[in-house]
Parts: sequence; structure tokens; C-alpha cells
Amino acid sequence: MDSNGVVEIKDFTVSVPQTRKFRIEPDVFEAVAEIPIGSYVELTKLRGNLAAGDFDGLMSQIKTFFSAILLDDSFERFWSRLTDKKNPLGIQHILPLMEWLMEGYGLRPTQPVSSSSSNSEEAGSTTSTDGAQLEASTGEA
Repeated sequence: MDSNGVVEIKDFTVSVPQTRKFRIEPDVFEAVAEIPIGSYVELTKLRGNLAAGDFDGLMSQIKTFFSAILLDDSFERFWSRLTDKKNPLGIQHILPLMEWLMEGYGLRPTQPVSSSSSNSEEAGSTTSTDGAQLEASTGEA
């Protein structure tokens, strides 16, 4: 209480970032802006399993990961494409996508750019600044 008799209220409100959107061929998927803490705990366990090379029940782990992160309608479309023979999502989609999402949600550290490369990055590598230059150069935010 201050000298005027007003009780100060501590505000823990944080500005919630917007949802994360990504495209795979014709589909645009939408992921949560922030992972609920209960799901976050499960995802950190999953990260540990994958880092340790424990791939038992991989489809179950993939389902756990994407069901926790994708909004419901996006998850349904995404999950159906994992077994769609005409419009499949394969390992070339899943691994880079999981890395991008994990990094974005703070579930894995960013990878430093190799000191052996000159001014170019290796093909297929990603950093925490990917997209930043594009946004700055196009004026998009």
C-alpha cells in the first residue's frame, strides 16, 4: 500500500506472440503462440528422448509433439498427411519442421554458424536469425 492508500498490484501479463504459421506445399498450418506449461513438460521429455537416440514409438512421439503445438484443425490436416500416399508429409518435411519449431519455442539451443564457413552458410542449415534479413530487406515485420 502506498502513501495514498492504493494497493499496488503486480502484473504478470506478458504480450503473447502471434501464432506461428508455416506452409508445406498447398497447406498452411498454424501452431500455438505459446506452449501451455503442461505440454511444455511433455515436449522437453520428448526432446531428451530424441537427443538420446531413443526412437522407440517414434510415431507416438511425433503425434505427441505436433498435437501439443498445432492448433486442432491444423493438427488434423497435418496428421492425415503423414499417411496420405498422394500428398504425403515425409521425413524431409518433419525433421526440419521439428527443429524450427523446437528452436522457436525454446526447446533446443540455436545452432552457431560454423566458423569454417566464409560468408556463406551450408545448404540446408538454419540459424536463429533465418528470415530476419528477409523481413528487414522487404520492410515486412
